[in-house]
Amino acid sequence: MTSLVTSQQNKYKFESGIPQIEFDNHSQALSMDLELVTWNVNGLRSFPDDTLRTRWDSEFPSQIFCIQETKITRDMLDDRTGIWPDTSSYFAFSRKRSGYSGVATFCKSEATPDKAEEGLCSTLPSAKYEDALGTIYSEEDFTLEELKNLDAEGRAVITMHSVLVTESKETKKLILF
Repeated sequence: MTSLVTSQQNKYKFESGIPQIEFDNHSQALSMDLELVTWNVNGLRSFPDDTLRTRWDSEFPSQIFCIQETKITRDMLDDRTGIWPDTSSYFAFSRKRSGYSGVATFCKSEATPDKAEEGLCSTLPSAKYEDALGTIYSEEDFTLEELKNLDAEGRAVITMHSVLVTESKETKKLILF
């Protein structure tokens, strides 16, 4: 059974009714319950100093932290907002309007993704890297221009994680977007 805490902070946790999940982090699998928090922050600049990281650790402890409405541009990204100890971070910025929309995914070291990509449609430069996931939509469904416009809004980061399902001992791919 998945628990959900409502309001602007939504916390999703795999609980006892679901098989325990372990991260297979390219070395030794760690045993843990997977917790993911998503929060519409309505602007990263509204958080002084390291307040957002502190709140993640104290109020919403989880391995993965997804935030929406970052409302920053790539050139506004600094150590305080994007580089946190023992954490990898992945951002999508609006290419249409400066300081509009934007999302980010922060993963603690034990939950570092195997692959990551900005956008949903593989039209952005990150889709060219070896660790990109590949497109979710095709030009059969939408025109290339529509796909580019969708990705340019800065509304999606996709990460893929290897997880070990304890009951079956199988490694599965968990894709978050």
